[in-house]
Amino acid sequence: MNSKARWIGWSEGPGDRETPYGEPAVYLFKNFSCKHARRAVLRMSALGLFVPFLNGKRVGEDELTPGWTNYRVRRDFFTYDVTDLLREGENRVGAVLGDGWYTGNVAIYKRQLYGTYPLRLWMELEIETEEGKIFVVSDEDFRAARGRVGKNDILNGEFQDARAPHEEIFTPGFPAESFAVSLGEDFDPEPAAVPPARCREIRSAKEIPSEGDGRLFDFGQNMVGNVEITLSGEAGSIVQVRYGEMLTEVGGLYVENLRSARCTDTYTLKGEGEEAFCPLFTFHGFRYIEVIVLAGRAEVKGLKGKVIFSDLERTGHFSCSDPIADQVYRNALWGQKGNFLYIPTDCPQRDERMGWTGDTEIFCKSAMYNMDCRAFYRHYLDLCRDDQRPDGAVTDVVPYVPVVGWGCAAWGDVICILPWQLYRMYGDLTAARENLAAMKAWVNFLTGTAPAGIRAQGGYGDWLSVGEITDTSLLNTAFYAHSVSILSELCEALGDPDAGTYAELFERVRAAFRAAFLCPDGTLKGGDQNPAAVPGASPSAPSTGDTQTAYLLAAQFGLMSPEEIRPHLLRRLKLNKNHLATGFLGVSFLLPVLSELGEDDLCYELMTRSDYPSWGYSVKNGATTIWERWNSYTREEGFGDVGMNSFNHYSLGSCTEWMFERVLGINPGLPGFEKLSLRPMPDFSGKMEHAEGSYRSVRGEIRVSWSVRDGACAFRAEFPKDMPAEIGLDRYRVISLRQEPGLIEADFRRD
Repeated sequence: MNSKARWIGWSEGPGDRETPYGEPAVYLFKNFSCKHARRAVLRMSALGLFVPFLNGKRVGEDELTPGWTNYRVRRDFFTYDVTDLLREGENRVGAVLGDGWYTGNVAIYKRQLYGTYPLRLWMELEIETEEGKIFVVSDEDFRAARGRVGKNDILNGEFQDARAPHEEIFTPGFPAESFAVSLGEDFDPEPAAVPPARCREIRSAKEIPSEGDGRLFDFGQNMVGNVEITLSGEAGSIVQVRYGEMLTEVGGLYVENLRSARCTDTYTLKGEGEEAFCPLFTFHGFRYIEVIVLAGRAEVKGLKGKVIFSDLERTGHFSCSDPIADQVYRNALWGQKGNFLYIPTDCPQRDERMGWTGDTEIFCKSAMYNMDCRAFYRHYLDLCRDDQRPDGAVTDVVPYVPVVGWGCAAWGDVICILPWQLYRMYGDLTAARENLAAMKAWVNFLTGTAPAGIRAQGGYGDWLSVGEITDTSLLNTAFYAHSVSILSELCEALGDPDAGTYAELFERVRAAFRAAFLCPDGTLKGGDQNPAAVPGASPSAPSTGDTQTAYLLAAQFGLMSPEEIRPHLLRRLKLNKNHLATGFLGVSFLLPVLSELGEDDLCYELMTRSDYPSWGYSVKNGATTIWERWNSYTREEGFGDVGMNSFNHYSLGSCTEWMFERVLGINPGLPGFEKLSLRPMPDFSGKMEHAEGSYRSVRGEIRVSWSVRDGACAFRAEFPKDMPAEIGLDRYRVISLRQEPGLIEADFRRD
């Protein structure tokens, strides 16, 4: 950009990295004159978080802008049309800045990951007048002040004192005590490519009995965002709002799983009738809140739960007759809402909230059915490249936080898997083209750490599996092969001459995998070499190759045929009494692979059961989101290990893609649904009597419904008339089939 805007800021001190909070928010503003404005556009970025104002009015609806990037490499600006907020004559523009991810607490790293104070603002206001364009930019003419928003932190919460001014500071002529600003380094920001976070839904709450000093309220849904609370009371009264996902057995707010995150907001009343309080520079993961009057007298007059997540268009809907499966889908969708906040995070409540790459890649296809994720995931891939190491290793979390490592199988493979899934779902090779060099660098890194085609043991493995620990050398090698295969396919689609080279490499890795891990009797074994940690990762526990996940990966990644894995996968399930034993990675492939094997009844048994371990177990225990652990809470044993026990963790909800692709049967026959492949797998076992849903593809909406009655399925699919479509019913006895442009109806039985 050629803007003359500068990075400006003001600070009273450097801050302390070890404290839960830093300085109060800073208010930056500038006066200017304007006449005969036809149009005005405001562009703004910050080191920290910003809330823009013009003439005493908040600009736009965006929350927590500019989001989280590696600010040393990438700074995004957001754009707003502010024509209607301009006045003839004197105007005042500016923003409130909070700590955010820039200098606030990030996970367990604590504060100042990217820098310390001053927080800085970059602003350009472009005004079209009858005489031409004028620009009002951030420069030394800005002034700084303090206001209502005090100490604030992403993890710990926010303090506000309504006796201090707020929006008035941005009103022309308001006599705010102000200070001179300083100028920072030159750094051109770029237009934000990621959709902003916004309040997408308002939820009400009901009061429930409390055993403590405060009042407890239940919003009925584990959600992410903030609460707007309306109060009345005496000036100087102090009200505290605490957040939690669950209640203790005695009816109090459960906060132990938040670890060091305080998740508490504090408000001091102005004392002039009813007044509303909502934090600006924090967010919370919660279902329940506790409101405590710490001093004075105050009364709660109203509550609004503001559900905040990145503003992505909803594209998928699913419902069915089985209450367990139906709730699992809703839980996964709410998990996606709660963890899509500029980046895909693992959890939204405790002192973590990081962009784990493994969680991202394993859930991405499910996410793409639910919402239009193109811009969101392309932005995340930009951030992956920003933090990719010189040796090609991809970090375990993006943006990178130096409390974890890099180069881990399934986690680092996001750099290949995400562009590939974007291509399959949307038919767009843009992400593949943008990330081709990064994908090649990642595969080169893998090749360099895989003597004779076999990667060493180490990494996270099939995280939080139940009863079975898959050998990490086997798992790491399988994902190595998968990334190589993906890279070959994408090179072919892009016309890159290295496609054949990677196809040959895949065959070599496949042969090495089979030689190292496949036994003469067809079972899989663990690696023989001594354990050695993948660079930057932790050593794995003792493990084996004879696990559900091992066979699932071998089948899904083309390392073994379905016929080869069938008896051993079914044996492992039978040994586990037809319960899953998978963790974060294997769970994504369990139902799809079983569907390919024709094990329809087993799929529906796994999907609808409610005993431990299963998807339905959390539903039976009251879950409204996907939990981190299969047993994060049970009525019999209470809460799981507080060291790592999130109640909003979407990874285990990756079964969503199976619901769309096999229950409904909606599949991209060609990338981007240039052709629709309908492959329905209705339930003839009696557990699910009907299902329906839709997916708005880039070529138009696809709607599917089916019902099973007296052993026969009535299936109907509607889709755009210009979308070629085929239906696969080879496993069924077709009674009738009607197919015409935009419609397929079929009646069939399973013999």
